[in-house]
Amino acid sequence: FVWDANEAVWMGRFKELLDFKSCNGHCDVPRRYPPNQKLAKWVKVQREQYRQYTTDRPNYLTEHRIGMLQSAGFNFVEQKTSLRTNKKQSVDSLKSISKNKHRSASTKNSTDGNKKRSWESWFQKLVDFREKHGHCLVPLKDGQDPALSYWVIRTRGLYKRYNLGKPSTMTAERIDKLNSIDFVWDANEAVWMGRFKELLDFKS
Repeated sequence: FVWDANEAVWMGRFKELLDFKSCNGHCDVPRRYPPNQKLAKWVKVQREQYRQYTTDRPNYLTEHRIGMLQSAGFNFVEQKTSLRTNKKQSVDSLKSISKNKHRSASTKNSTDGNKKRSWESWFQKLVDFREKHGHCLVPLKDGQDPALSYWVIRTRGLYKRYNLGKPSTMTAERIDKLNSIDFVWDANEAVWMGRFKELLDFKS
């Protein structure tokens, strides 16, 4: 049974976006895309929702969704790209996917090592941010380091997937390291608790 129809629809379109990326190598679905015009419209809406999110206007784009889109390599600003649609190029695209699978298998160990080093470097940036600001709530809006903001959002998304038993690069070791610096797993809850504390201070 589907408890949240809107979430189910969103996840369905996100999966279609991943399928598009696997065939084309990017997430820049053109505005006119006859094979799946609904996906093209959905991509346009995500960019519009993101603009509203960054300007404090009503929107339904959550940090979790932003993190998922970011992890897929989604461009929140439309890119001018030409989509190859003829049959020959489609066949070439499928061949390329097959080759990439073999290549990824042979280079997995090297890639995993790079990812681990990359995670450690991002973690150190977050440690530096905490030492400077006293917390790990890296702002997305008007932030001086948007890349770190996206990493934090993606980390929360990976943590949720980890807890749900879904594929995720999050590990117990990384969770322990993040907890050691008081990482905020739920930004909305942290903000709410902050306001609640202010209310208690006002009452006193």
